[in-house]
Amino acid sequence: MVGSLNLVAGLGVALGFLIGIVLHHWAHARVAVALGDRTPKLMGRVSLRIKPHVDTLGSIIMPIVFIVVAIFQGPYGMMFGWGKAQSFNPRAFKNPKRDMILVALSGPAATAIVAAVSAAIARAELHNDIGLIFGYIMIVNSFLTVIELLPIPGRDGGRVLVRFLSPRAAMKFEDLVQYEVIFLLVLFIFLEPVVVRMTDSFRRLIGA
Repeated sequence: MVGSLNLVAGLGVALGFLIGIVLHHWAHARVAVALGDRTPKLMGRVSLRIKPHVDTLGSIIMPIVFIVVAIFQGPYGMMFGWGKAQSFNPRAFKNPKRDMILVALSGPAATAIVAAVSAAIARAELHNDIGLIFGYIMIVNSFLTVIELLPIPGRDGGRVLVRFLSPRAAMKFEDLVQYEVIFLLVLFIFLEPVVVRMTDSFRRLIGA
């Protein structure tokens, strides 16, 4: 803490987004390849390097906004970000419907694990800056997990939902993905308290 600036919070939020976004997309790619789709490997996405997964708006601009808020006010509200969209070839899977669901869920599973591990470290190191940093990493990845599981266009929950829709409904739903940023802004402006409560429930589940 420097004056009224919470630099520890800023660092924790920055690391939370960095770790969460990279592992989220690495998990998508790794599971897809394991299930038979080589597309992510050909696109260089089976990597823990930062560059292949970076989306300018979702991985840089939005996280910077939340990092600045964390430094000056504390990260107490909803936070969200995303990485570069990935391409998959469902026809490469033995069971396309099941395997696409597994690929979709692998991303939130990765951030959920990051949140749970960070919560455990934060509890163990509660009275120093290391514990606080991991606490903020846990908060960010808790939001990333919950938001990605929501059944809205562009999020992994939406990618799961579309597998259960009729072909016509699925096509219309997929058309809405181009407006994914608008859906996130609607969540942030109008439904933030709901998302925060859902995230608090998830945090209690992992013992945070």
